[in-house]
Amino acid sequence: MKINKKFWGITAIIYIVFLVVSVFFAFYTSTIGGELEWNWGLAVALTAVIYTAVSLHQVGPTELGARIFLGRPIDQVSSGFILVPFGFFKLIKETRLIIQKEFPDNPENIYRGEGLPPAGKYHPIRIPFGKPEKKDTATGSPKDVLEKDPLDMRLIEEVVPIVRFRISDYIAFLTVIKTVDEALNQLQDLCVSVLSEEFGKVTPAQVIADFESYNKKLTEEIQTNVATWGIVLESVRIKNISFSHELNKTVQKIAEETALGKASVIKAEAGKKAAILEGEGKGFAIKAELDGRTLGLKKMQEDLNLPSEVILSTETARAITNNPGQKTIIVGSEGFKDLMAMGTALGEALKNKKE
Repeated sequence: MKINKKFWGITAIIYIVFLVVSVFFAFYTSTIGGELEWNWGLAVALTAVIYTAVSLHQVGPTELGARIFLGRPIDQVSSGFILVPFGFFKLIKETRLIIQKEFPDNPENIYRGEGLPPAGKYHPIRIPFGKPEKKDTATGSPKDVLEKDPLDMRLIEEVVPIVRFRISDYIAFLTVIKTVDEALNQLQDLCVSVLSEEFGKVTPAQVIADFESYNKKLTEEIQTNVATWGIVLESVRIKNISFSHELNKTVQKIAEETALGKASVIKAEAGKKAAILEGEGKGFAIKAELDGRTLGLKKMQEDLNLPSEVILSTETARAITNNPGQKTIIVGSEGFKDLMAMGTALGEALKNKKE
């Protein structure tokens, strides 16, 4: 660490004065109570020792320190025991750890009521967003339009930025900003200014769809403004956009209705496919039955060497007698229609075989 000539020069002068005074009074003694002899030079030397003890201060391992002379910081000190001559210098300390702050404050300290907030409470940061832009009809670009999105409109909503930084140059920090509280106040003002400018051009839906680019833009703007503060900006991000309860319910309702609509479509499609498959299955079954009967009748005709008309009459009579309760066949009934259709098909098959 660079040696501060001003500090050590002033300190040297202080101890030279102690030394000169001590030597000067070394030749002077006094008797106390008629018995104890007291040397004033030794007394001055003891005073210097006590002064040194009072002037020693400790800077912890997680702290930064700076010596102040006449209200002005003159050098930064590291951890350990630090000499700060009493009456001439002052030591101030600050954390060297990363400082994180959510603006305006932690959630439990946010006041959303009317009027002035109670002590220790703060109004939320509300940012006005822009209005949705029309689709470019010339190019057909959809980037500025989010169809049917309730967040794609002009709204005023709570925005919660969060910053993380640490002090790297304590002297520059004390000279430019002075305190962490002041730094946080200015960081909050910068965040609100940048977010108001950027969000005023877009809708909440567009911000949510591209959070990363807005976080990057916010970080760049803040970094530019704090370049001389003596701090290292770890990150600046938008923690979240807090929408009202009513708006959240609207978004949730739209999502539920969309999900139900998709479920209905899926169910209808499944029913349609099931009906098609069932019809195809019945068709294959009937075809298989007809093919089987045709092959059987063909074999019967070949084995018995009978005309196809005799085989067809025999099969028709068998079909009628298979139902003992049916004594008559009613023309136009479903059973009669099925029987005639089957008989006609069988007859055609046998005829084709014979030819």
